[in-house]
Amino acid sequence: MLKLVVFDFDGTLADTRALTIEIFQDIARKYDYPVLSHDEIEAMRKLPIRKRLKLVKVPFRKVPRLLKESWEMMKERIHESALYPGIQHLLKQFHGQLPMVILSSNHADNIHAFLTAHDITELDEVIGAAKLFGKERPLKKLLKQYQLAPEEVLYVGDEIRDIVSCQNVGIPIASVTWGFDTQGALKEHHPTYVCESTKALEDTIQSLMKKDA
Repeated sequence: MLKLVVFDFDGTLADTRALTIEIFQDIARKYDYPVLSHDEIEAMRKLPIRKRLKLVKVPFRKVPRLLKESWEMMKERIHESALYPGIQHLLKQFHGQLPMVILSSNHADNIHAFLTAHDITELDEVIGAAKLFGKERPLKKLLKQYQLAPEEVLYVGDEIRDIVSCQNVGIPIASVTWGFDTQGALKEHHPTYVCESTKALEDTIQSLMKKDA
């Protein structure tokens, strides 16, 4: 039976793709990394994040500093982004029925600012600044905090790296297709569920809540 839902933020709840791309392009110009065309960005959506970094010639050792800089840039503009259609209804639908948490690589301050701007109060906790290359540790902490087995949790995310982290911990994942990574790329990594709409995600959560109840 499902007892906790953990959401990614960017590309899952919040449509920050356009803003993220603009910030990335600004950073690329600043540090003389390749500025990608629209077609190159679309092609990147099929690649795991490590391959993306190689493509744009960003050394792994520089990622933490660049990520921190992108957080600061996003802080000033997070209000420009919107919730994906149907997300607000979904959060209200399950509020009070089970805990809902955000676990994201974005900074918690940015997430809180976004939630406040959109009058979202249904989330029980926001965990930000998770490692770009692995959410295993915070996922394990959540299992311990809520005293749950992995199969009692559902992670909802839009990227390949979310699938890998969940598989490493044994947590089921619902991969949503409206975020950054393409549906084909997600399916290649065998997520537990693939949801092509917020209605499909609602149905998945509802079904898991009833399972073995």
